[in-house]
Amino acid sequence: MGAATPSTEYIWLQVDVDKGGLILSQTDTWDAINNNEYLSVEGVVHVLQQLLQVQLTPSLEGPSYSLLKVAKDYEIRRYSPFLVAEAPMSPGSGVCMCGMHMG
Repeated sequence: MGAATPSTEYIWLQVDVDKGGLILSQTDTWDAINNNEYLSVEGVVHVLQQLLQVQLTPSLEGPSYSLLKVAKDYEIRRYSPFLVAEAPMSPGSGVCMCGMHMG
């Protein structure tokens, strides 16, 4: 059995400050929802889903990646280079790797 895997969400913050450093307003924008109005039904449901979400991920080795963007229905990842499959080959195994040099 694997360990619980937390999900990553991005929240963009915009803060308006006057010349004296007083915060005039703050606006939070979530990538994972479309309706970013204060206490929108979509936002409340999304928070509740995160609180109730319990996922167990099997202990499998996978390629490392960084999250570039998380949206409601997808996420964009940047993967480090990784090897998908490797198999030993013996001479005469039916695979021909031929090269030609033209110079």
